[in-house]
Amino acid sequence: AGKGLGFITPALTKDVFIAGPSSVDLYLKSSKRNTDIQVTLTEVRPDGKETYVQNGWLRASHRALNKKASTAYDPVQTWLKKDGKPLKKGKFNYERIQIYPAAHVFRAGSKIRINIQAPGGDRTIWDFDTIEKGKTRNTIGLGGVIPSKLVLPVIPGEDAQGTPLPGPTDLRGEPSRTYAPASNAG
Repeated sequence: AGKGLGFITPALTKDVFIAGPSSVDLYLKSSKRNTDIQVTLTEVRPDGKETYVQNGWLRASHRALNKKASTAYDPVQTWLKKDGKPLKKGKFNYERIQIYPAAHVFRAGSKIRINIQAPGGDRTIWDFDTIEKGKTRNTIGLGGVIPSKLVLPVIPGEDAQGTPLPGPTDLRGEPSRTYAPASNAG
């Protein structure tokens, strides 16, 4: 609670197959001039399990895009020192956070969930050394002229072809933990 935001769709009426990179396109306002953001894409399954799909990370000052290399699904930052810029104080800043490539079928009856938080603390072997010093308050734009969104590379007409849901030990990490909605995601 208070460490991030989670968004979840209604239950899907049909399978949704994605393949490739995705992005979370954020309008972000921060109490700091720079902040680190992590996004995590998961599937909340009808069996009560939450399955990890993929993550993405971005240091906000590195948000400048290589427009020639970027696509609607795949934001590619320039990573050039000259392009690094602090966040505009007190204003929403547009940034696109790449979610690394994945191929996954979200099953009918499942929900798609995205978490936006500070990086680190959710890996078993490694952790981030983030730039955060002291308390940071990040605000996400959610509509009107500041419509943050999740962009998925949906492959039309494809589905799970009747294959069963993966079991809880099919992937690394904690891919199929019991889903527990946050009591206060503020």
